[in-house]
Amino acid sequence: MGEMILANGDSYKGEFVDNLLTGPNCDCLFSDGSRYQGAMANSKKEGKGVFTWPSGERYEGEFKNCLRDGYGIYYYADGTMFKGMWKSDLEHGSGVIEKDGKVIEEGDWERGVKKNQTPGRN
Repeated sequence: MGEMILANGDSYKGEFVDNLLTGPNCDCLFSDGSRYQGAMANSKKEGKGVFTWPSGERYEGEFKNCLRDGYGIYYYADGTMFKGMWKSDLEHGSGVIEKDGKVIEEGDWERGVKKNQTPGRN
């Protein structure tokens, strides 16, 4: 277990292999107030993790090559959630938008654009 702090204030904690952050339990705190906790490979988000923005919004799910990719849940600051599939950092595949425990809409997304949506249920 090691720690690296850069001149800009970014800090990285976890296992380092050849000076690259690698392993399932990494913790990265960035100077802008955002944070990543989860798996990394060669200093890239890879596998399951949680990314939190200073606004309080967060993504919990799978990453591939630093991008949201696979199943994940995005929590918006207003309490709305998107639960579904991601590819290359965009909603891609089936998903559901919920707020206050109710489905607002569901359907398929393609490169971040909704397709085939159905009305929400109460």
